[in-house]
Amino acid sequence: MAEIEVEGKGGTIIKVKSAALGGVVLAIYCGEGEASAPAIWLENEQAVEELTTAVQRVQGSPG
Repeated sequence: MAEIEVEGKGGTIIKVKSAALGGVVLAIYCGEGEASAPAIWLENEQAVEELTTAVQRVQGSPG
């Protein structure tokens, strides 16, 4: 997984990027393109897998 991007209602965007040292970085953006909260570092492999599965489910679900 290199990067997953999910756009929600109201222009909120969640980006999940794999990190060079393992784990992933989760960033949430609202509207203006700037991060609305500090990026979250997920190092736990199970949490990464669960998040990836949840994001893919959202992307694949009908609008």
